[in-house]
Amino acid sequence: MTNDNCLAGIKCPMCGNEDRLFIVATILADVTDGGADIADGSDMHWDDTSMTRCPDCDRDGPLAEFRASAAAGGQHRAPGLIALLWDFIENGGSSYGLSFFDLREKSAGRSSGLGRPAPGDSRPPGR
Repeated sequence: MTNDNCLAGIKCPMCGNEDRLFIVATILADVTDGGADIADGSDMHWDDTSMTRCPDCDRDGPLAEFRASAAAGGQHRAPGLIALLWDFIENGGSSYGLSFFDLREKSAGRSSGLGRPAPGDSRPPGR
């Protein structure tokens, strides 16, 4: 599908999805104690610095990285941890040339606990 409106020239640089993206946008809200609505006459605004996420592969980054010209120009950012783990599960290994221990090292320091060694694992982290 060739987009010619809001997503014209925009697609996921990792999986190629161009049908739907999540983009952080700014709006003018009409807020009362009872709730909030988009203010009359308000419009949504986003730009190349707006954080964007692909719902298909969880690739995220600034919108500029999702522009087709950026993807064609060879700009590439490493996929996020979720995409790396999903790739590892689906393919029985990594399509990115990473080992399980590379994934474990990448996740170290996150609150998910994925970077912690398994009980009885005596190997040093990252090995």
